[in-house]
Parts: sequence; structure tokens; C-alpha cells
Amino acid sequence: MKKKAILILTIIAMTASLAVAGTLAWFTGDASVANVFNAGSVDVAIYENEDLVDEESLTFDDFVPGDTEEKVVTFKNTGTSDAYIRAKATASWGPELDASNITIDYNTKDWVSSNGWYYYKDVVAGGDSTTPLFYTVTFEPGDNDNAYQGAQLTVQVDVEAIQAANGAAIDAWEGFPFAY
Repeated sequence: MKKKAILILTIIAMTASLAVAGTLAWFTGDASVANVFNAGSVDVAIYENEDLVDEESLTFDDFVPGDTEEKVVTFKNTGTSDAYIRAKATASWGPELDASNITIDYNTKDWVSSNGWYYYKDVVAGGDSTTPLFYTVTFEPGDNDNAYQGAQLTVQVDVEAIQAANGAAIDAWEGFPFAY
């Protein structure tokens, strides 16, 4: 009988300990955080004579040999990421006349020419602008000026921007003149 009593007491003790263990409360804590990465952006706008230029071009009338027209061309990084900017201006006469009589006054202090493009020397932060690429366009007088009567001069301005981070300009732009 003594063995039976010990067995019953052991079973009661085990049951009681399980009941107590199941009712214990522990202090706990947890945390989580969502890491959100917003991608930057690179975009560029062209300004001529302080006006934003859209798809429409600026027109200069009555441009004759010896004339110089002010044409201050700058670029704004309208994106959020730092960017390098390169640009080029191409003069052409229509219908198919030689454009060697056109002089564009480039800003070689802040821009470097390489591989047909002008590269801005500094990184342009999001929302900031460059200094002018050029200031004026001149129609140089020559021996065959009469051939240009009624012709139309177009100065095509092309610009590209690329993120300044992670060597993108060196990888994407042949002739990029800066090491970083």
C-alpha cells in the first residue's frame, strides 16, 4: 500500500507541477522594422536665356552676317540624385549650307570638350543647375554670304545626365574626361 501511496503522490505532484508551469507568465518582447529604399532619379531640363525650353525652340529673326545673338544655355538637374551632365550644340543651315561660318562661344572654364561632347566639370546635385554651356552664337561674315539669304540656321542642343554614383559615367559615356 505504501508503494501505491507513493505512486499516487508522485502523480499528483507531477500534475500539480504541470498545472503551475502552464499558468506561469513570462515577460517577452519583439520588434520589427521595414527598411524602405526609395530609388533616386536623374532627369535634366534645358534653359535658354533663363527660360525653360520645352519641345518648342527659340527663334531668332533677321540673323545676318556679322550678327551675334545672346544664347545663354544652362541645364538643371530636375531629378533627386547627384548627376554628371554632358551636352553638345550642333549648328546647321538649311537647305544644306556649310555651317563653318557659325561661332559658338563655349564656356571652357566650367566645361571640358571630349569626344564631341562638353562635360560639366562638377557634379550637379538634384535641383541645381550648371553654369552656361555657351553664351552667344555669331554669324561670321564671309565671301559667299548671299547664298545664306532666306536660309534657316538651327543650333541643336542635346544634353544627357547620368547618376554620379558608382562609376556610371565612366561605364556609359565613352570619352568621359574625369576619373573619380
